[in-house]
Amino acid sequence: MRLAISGVEGSGKSTLVKLLHERFPKYQTATEGVDEIIQRFRSVMMMPASAPVITVIEELRKKPEAYLEFQRQLSQYRAEVEGRTPDIFCDRAHMDGAAFASLYLYGAKELPFQYLRGYMADCAARTKQTYDLILYLPVPQWSVSSEGRRRTELNYLHQFDYTLRGLYHQHGIEIHELKDKTPEGRLMEAVIAMVNGPLRSTRHDP
Repeated sequence: MRLAISGVEGSGKSTLVKLLHERFPKYQTATEGVDEIIQRFRSVMMMPASAPVITVIEELRKKPEAYLEFQRQLSQYRAEVEGRTPDIFCDRAHMDGAAFASLYLYGAKELPFQYLRGYMADCAARTKQTYDLILYLPVPQWSVSSEGRRRTELNYLHQFDYTLRGLYHQHGIEIHELKDKTPEGRLMEAVIAMVNGPLRSTRHDP
């Protein structure tokens, strides 16, 4: 089974992948090779090899064509790994990348719209062709700090969540949303979904 964990940043995708891998060690995870792509774009952006990943991505987002190429290469790498691996847990689906591109690149004057539309169509096709099951993690219910920092992050996460759900709906891709808020509870939901098939697949209206 090829299983993808989809959803907003900080929702617990990596944690769930780790727990699933511990439960099913025969499954692989699509992680190797990503560092190589990041390093390649450090060079493109003329940044030091020690530059943090988040800094690299933030700088890429300022250059629409470079950011789209970065997302393309990540998607291509994931497709190659997933294509040769019958049993794999994937931290993010291809549609997650499409949501990032939509949020950061839509309307960019430096980027012809057909380039973005082509990339998003590729993401949708790869998502449909690759995964047997997509588990979706909703926006985490963080508390708001006195400075309001969390509120800003939460607003962004809701925007990303709205965009990603809308893309799944637009392309007719079913997702299985996990309801439990604890890692252990989500693990049990995921195991049940793997054994019995999705218990509640939904098509979300954006």
